[in-house]
Amino acid sequence: MSAAHLANKQRVVILGGGFGGVATAQRLRHHFKRDASVEITLVNRENFFMFVPLLASAASGSIETLHILNPIRRMIPGIHFRAEEVLGIDLNRRMVVSTSPVTGREALLPYDHLVLGLGNTINLGALPGVSQHGKTMKSLGDALHLRNHVISMLEAADVETDPRIRQELLTLVVAGAGYSGVETVGELNDLVHAIARNYPSLTRESFKVILLHSRERILPEMGPGLAEFALKELRRRGVEVRLKTRIAAATPHEAILSTGERIPTRTLVVTVGSAVNPVLAPLSLPREKDRVLTDAFMSVLGMPGLWAVGDNAA
Repeated sequence: MSAAHLANKQRVVILGGGFGGVATAQRLRHHFKRDASVEITLVNRENFFMFVPLLASAASGSIETLHILNPIRRMIPGIHFRAEEVLGIDLNRRMVVSTSPVTGREALLPYDHLVLGLGNTINLGALPGVSQHGKTMKSLGDALHLRNHVISMLEAADVETDPRIRQELLTLVVAGAGYSGVETVGELNDLVHAIARNYPSLTRESFKVILLHSRERILPEMGPGLAEFALKELRRRGVEVRLKTRIAAATPHEAILSTGERIPTRTLVVTVGSAVNPVLAPLSLPREKDRVLTDAFMSVLGMPGLWAVGDNAA
């Protein structure tokens, strides 16, 4: 390939293989599939796409784990794919630094257009003990770990003779009632009640499933009517929902609330603490809280050739 041809290529690099990144790659491929002057590359650490809305269902076992995964290469035929981790972005040189999680080899990826679709991360540093003793729901590993943990709590409770320890084992606390928190608490509640029949000493009344939320209503992403319906349904199914109450700290055996109350539990799931992706944090980008400001076409304000989608975009 000639140097002139390479110089004329428009290089589009998409960071992140979630909904935003994959959908962007698919649409660009559709528009430019016959245009050899456009080169599209997608970078994602994992080589699979995960359907995040069903992550809680995978944790409870109500859906097979593999049913929420799809190979990224199969979803974006004709797109260059790199199973690498993004280390950094040089906006001045228009260059992305990535590395292979297998070999550690670093690569420099020049771009003309860069799409930020890395998603957010969780930062629980302001909540003492929560990062050590709370469980998150961001990855497939998180889901499988949570399921195994809950089942191990039931196994221990079935033979535990100390009532205090037994209640700790059978109390599940979920902090945060956005989409992820509501999905998680609903699936966990269904899981423990469904399998309780397999444990002779446990009944439905043995369990305490608690949902904490700092606002006046759950599911702030939805309209008031749907949120109220979801709240009533959770309570009808036995979930104890506490509004205007937030997690403040945690120990191995307690969830400590903003009110000072301590809930004895060995299962704390945390779906709060969303923070800007560490790759984007050092960049001088226009922001609104943890999101990048864009126009109606997802172009970053005042930065031609830079785009943001999904959780990275305001």
